[in-house]
Amino acid sequence: MQKLGHDHLIVSKSLTGDIALREPLAASSFVLRVPLESLVVDDAEARAAAGGIFAAPVPARDAEGTRRNMLGEKLLNAAREPVMTLASESVTESAGGYEARVRVGLAGGEHVVTVPFTLRPGKDVLAAHAEFRLTHADLGLEPFTVALGALKVRDDFEVDLTLEARPAA
Repeated sequence: MQKLGHDHLIVSKSLTGDIALREPLAASSFVLRVPLESLVVDDAEARAAAGGIFAAPVPARDAEGTRRNMLGEKLLNAAREPVMTLASESVTESAGGYEARVRVGLAGGEHVVTVPFTLRPGKDVLAAHAEFRLTHADLGLEPFTVALGALKVRDDFEVDLTLEARPAA
């Protein structure tokens, strides 16, 4: 059954929120929101750009099935809570960048995860980048399964987040 599965790439370009920049940067805070309906599974252009394990296309019906299962009540339950929130509890300097304790509001629960990230402040833009690994349990979720567990989603997943923020007009 494992051969029926795919490595999926999930993207959103609809993240919004507020960032309060302070001096020192470790005194900054943020609240970000991601509408779950904005999540796109296995966009061909995004997969091609990512390359590696994502280089091969995924059939549209498989991508749509994954999206439906992901947003369904057994996992993210987007009908009940349509927006994922990411709110900083603290930001600290760490080797090579920063680390944030982030309260994630998702699927009716809240869980705190630690996120390493780098910042590139510019004149009119603040660029942030984070790469880290999570498990479903980190977010209070159980990996999706079918056929009595014969086919299941891998428990851990990689997060690669790039954010560009500009001052409010």
